[in-house]
Amino acid sequence: MIEVKVPKDLSEYKEKAALGMTLRQLVCFGAVCITSVASYWIFGNVWPVGRGIKGYLSMALSAPWLAAGFIEVNGLPFERHAALVIRRLLTKGARPYIAVLESSEEEEEDARIRIARKQKRRNKSEPERPVEAKAAKAAAKKAKR
Repeated sequence: MIEVKVPKDLSEYKEKAALGMTLRQLVCFGAVCITSVASYWIFGNVWPVGRGIKGYLSMALSAPWLAAGFIEVNGLPFERHAALVIRRLLTKGARPYIAVLESSEEEEEDARIRIARKQKRRNKSEPERPVEAKAAKAAAKKAKR
């Protein structure tokens, strides 16, 4: 009996264009070939350097194309994932959400106070004093009771 392999999750299916690669991978592979040959020729004729250095330079110039075509992180293409990582590295301060799976109300309140304190420090030029933070925490606990 002939069987056909069907993926369990059809959203993961990608149509193969040729050579077992998707169209995106084929285009990026073509860009890698063009970049490699062109950079090897440029570094050999226009700007003469040693053979070993030419190879390393053309690999370095082709690597972004390879990454763009073949790397996928958590279902995101390389360029989108790289943009998210760069944006996260460039933004300052705490993340605007609290990642708590199971916690008591007291722990959640402490987390909110910590986030508010970090935001105040970011807005002020001078850091908040620890004595004031303890007093604010105690006042929040009293108000809660």
